[in-house]
This record gives sequence, C-alpha cells and structure tokens, in this order.
Amino acid sequence: VERSLSASDDWERVEADNREIVRQVADEHGSIHAANVRAFADFLGNHHSVRIADATEEHVAEFRTEYYPRNAWPSDDQRAVVERSLRLAFDVADVEQLPRIDR
Repeated sequence: VERSLSASDDWERVEADNREIVRQVADEHGSIHAANVRAFADFLGNHHSVRIADATEEHVAEFRTEYYPRNAWPSDDQRAVVERSLRLAFDVADVEQLPRIDR
C-alpha cells in the first residue's frame, strides 16, 4: 500500500513525535537502542504515517520480519537488543498496553 506523503502535516507531526522518542531513548539508554528506535520510527513514519505510540502488533511484526533485516542494516549489537529497544520506545511513548514484540 502506497501512502501519499506530499503536503502531509500528519507526517510532520508523526516525525516530530517519533523523533522526540528517539531522542529520549538516546539520552536515557544510549546510541545502540536509539539506532533501533530510529529505524522503527523511520519504518512507521515513512511506510504507515504512524506514531510509535500508536504502533500495533502488526506494525511491530512487519518491522521485525520485513523492514529491519532488509532496510535497517543493523549491527550485531543492535540485533541482539532490538526487542529491548522496542520496549524502551513504547515505555518512553507511555504506551499502557504494549503490542507483542517477541515474534
């Protein structure tokens, strides 16, 4: 599914919200987690125009199985902690009910 991002105030708002979560993860948990969360934010914003706080289990599964291995070019260190990174992102986003992450 292609989404038009031209003239999208929504995309700018999504990116700003997601960028803030990436910043907080970087500040509180370091660059490896921040790189994973940035990849997740890029995936959500560019492919779904969705904020991290609004990501579903389906988004997480698609990110983990399709986008992350093919597009994020993660290091071994990043791969080893990606589940933790996603949990940190949802914690920072103050998501009450976390989507399933460990698929």
